Amino acid sequence: MKSMTGYGSSKEQAGAWVCRAEIKSVNNRYLEIQTRMPHFLAPWEAQVKKAIEARASRGKVDVWLEVSLQDESRKVVIDRGLVKAYLKAHSDISALIGASAPLSAEHLMSAEGVLQVQRAESPEAAWKVLRPCLEAALAQFDAVRIHDGQATKRDLEKQLGLLGRAVRTVRKRARGLVPQYAAELARRLEAMTGRTLDPALVLSEAAIIAGRTDVNEELQRLESHIALFGSHLSSGEPCGKILDFIAQEMNREINTVGSKQNDLNISNEVISMKAILEKIREQARNIE
Repeated sequence: MKSMTGYGSSKEQAGAWVCRAEIKSVNNRYLEIQTRMPHFLAPWEAQVKKAIEARASRGKVDVWLEVSLQDESRKVVIDRGLVKAYLKAHSDISALIGASAPLSAEHLMSAEGVLQVQRAESPEAAWKVLRPCLEAALAQFDAVRIHDGQATKRDLEKQLGLLGRAVRTVRKRARGLVPQYAAELARRLEAMTGRTLDPALVLSEAAIIAGRTDVNEELQRLESHIALFGSHLSSGEPCGKILDFIAQEMNREINTVGSKQNDLNISNEVISMKAILEKIREQARNIE
């Protein structure tokens, strides 16, 4: 299991090229990749994104790629034909206006196209260096996400255990409510009528009340959701979206239990379950 947040970086140098790759991701509903790289490496942008997609299925991923040449690997080339053309134009203009102004080398060097900087190596050579640099950054990026994901998994397993314990407490408490309903009903009826009623009749009425407030089905479904949540945690596959859906179903069952029951102890357990589930949902949002 992986976290959606991660970071990785690498720097490589080979021949005339110095390359740096940096990758950072944050939570996002879908996979969104944004690349920043030199324009001359645009033909390989699709390969960069494909390498990211092989590692991540969700998250907003930013990729920075930098490539530079060492100074000695560059060469400044003079366009001699263009210099001659500028000189001839200067001579023609001087003759046309009947005056001559000095034309310095500095003027010619600043003229468009006179000087051109040429790379000693090709973009293909840069990509050969950049590719392993990118892979190294991706390996670090993935390792961080796996580490954080495992920590999240352990915390989620702990919270699931607490939630399961709360469910068992509610079930045990709910099973013992019928005698309490009967005793409370008998007490109220005796206070209203001034006489003792048939215990069998009182117990029957109490059972009807208990049936209306029965939460056994909700607790069974909640336990089923907990088991399903746990199985996806252990699957090793991207499961963030599924866990979010399961947590929504858990929340629905917990709310139903709370609305059916007015027993104080059960109400306190429902509050506890909601607090636990909120921690689960917050953590699940970080999972890929």
